[in-house]
Amino acid sequence: MDSERNAALAQEFLGAEVREIDGGHSPFRSAPERLAALLVELS
Repeated sequence: MDSERNAALAQEFLGAEVREIDGGHSPFRSAPERLAALLVELS
């Protein structure tokens, strides 16, 4: 999947503000601290 294209579509059709973190397909396993920080920032 093309993440840039998916982000553009989400922004265009849903008005979403797309946030990405490095962590592969399962950031909750590979980057839990970064995921937690992002979730805190968004709350």
